[in-house]
This record gives sequence, structure tokens and C-alpha cells, in this order.
Amino acid sequence: MSIESHMKRLNATPLQRRIAPSDSRLQQLETSIGGALPSSYRQFLARFGKYSVNAGIDCKTLPGAYIAFFYGFPDDDDAEQNPDCEFNELELAPTAITIGSDDFGNPILLFLDDGLHGRIYVYEHDGGADFRDDPNWQRSGLSWADLQQYDESDLKPQEFANLHFAAPDFLSFLESLGPTSPQLAPV
Repeated sequence: MSIESHMKRLNATPLQRRIAPSDSRLQQLETSIGGALPSSYRQFLARFGKYSVNAGIDCKTLPGAYIAFFYGFPDDDDAEQNPDCEFNELELAPTAITIGSDDFGNPILLFLDDGLHGRIYVYEHDGGADFRDDPNWQRSGLSWADLQQYDESDLKPQEFANLHFAAPDFLSFLESLGPTSPQLAPV
């Protein structure tokens, strides 16, 4: 199934005017984040902007998670009005960008480093202590490469407690999303 088919299946709705970014604009984003975008996510950005989705995420360690919207490239007028709305959590992890969010402000992260390249995680900002609480957390002996071994576990080191595995790549993430029923959607 194509990205377009998944977005149609999820009844995705555009939230702002958007542009289809040129290859050079995508390369500029990659340069600013210091890593190559996975091809399926690059295809998504070239076609879609900020879209409302409201779909459930198949996230074993964070039941009830859902995505409210995806980020994209706004047109120049929208970018001037809200310049920090897209990919705005770059400080969260040097190896990840925010590709969307839920209504509670929990970012949906796409990791870009070699060990986790393309993997999707939900960052639960109210889930307790995590790697942001201690800028030197890697002194514990953990590295980002260690995160993957805790993907399906509720018993994670404290530093990774807020990161919940959602999918191994962007296309699998889209495939796993399911429409939420109105009575289950958060208020």
C-alpha cells in the first residue's frame, strides 16, 4: 500500500497550506539535522504537509497512544506565522527529529543515526525521569545503540523509560496506524 493510500485510509486532513519541498529544501533539512532522511519519510514530506490524523499507534509499551498530526513543510506565509511548528524538537535527542505529535504534546520521533536509523518512537514527556534529566546520562554506560534492545520491554533503564517503540520504519508506522473511534479519542 502506498503512502497516499495510507493517508486516505486514515482520513488525514490538511491543517495548513503546504508546499511540496524541492530536493534542495529536503537536502537543506538533512544538512541542518545532520543525517539522511529515510526514503519513505522523504517521500512523505515531498507529498504531505501538516496533516491531522487522529489514529491509534500500535505501541506495546504505551497502550492507548495515538497520533494527532504529522509535521511537514508549511508555505512561506504559514511558516512566518508559526516558524517553530515543524520538526521543533531537535534538542530532544541529537539523533532524532519530531515528525508529529499527539494532543498531549508527546512527540513522535524518527531516529536518524546509524544504529536506529528510521526507527519510530513516541516520547512520553510525563512518563518520569529520562535522558533529558541528566545531560551526562551516557556515563551510565548506555548509548543510543542500546535503546533497541528495550523496544518491547516495560523494564527499561530509567534513562529510556519515556521512549516507546512504535515501528521499525516510517512505512511500517503508517501501516500500523488505525483510526480511533470517536469515543476513545482524547478530549
